[in-house]
Amino acid sequence: MGTKLMMKWPKQITASFVEQLIRAEKDLQKAIMIFDAATAEYSHGFKHDNSTFGIMISRLLSSNHFKSAEEMLGRMKNEKCKISEDLFLSLFRAYGRVHKPLEVIRIFEMMKEYDCEPTEKSYFTVFSILVD
Repeated sequence: MGTKLMMKWPKQITASFVEQLIRAEKDLQKAIMIFDAATAEYSHGFKHDNSTFGIMISRLLSSNHFKSAEEMLGRMKNEKCKISEDLFLSLFRAYGRVHKPLEVIRIFEMMKEYDCEPTEKSYFTVFSILVD
């Protein structure tokens, strides 16, 4: 039985407004519903940007919802949103936190598929996780 988020949206919404709502919501499922509702409400006028995607991915990773976070990353690619190295660093650290070094390597190898060139920061982060 799904829960429908009932909320009154203003006439114009911005990425920063959606980001504030997601940050303020303590329940992850409700935060996901806010994220999805923003595009449903304004299907022709609002598109998520890297800040709203980033906060959502961060929330998912902090709750160990790795598959959902990676799906969100794929959604960013499909919606032609620029994917920053910082998002990959978040994924590396999240997988490292739960002791999954092979997942870190897998994600590192995916960076180029997402048009994100690894810098020294990515290499250092991955090596640090592998050493730990």
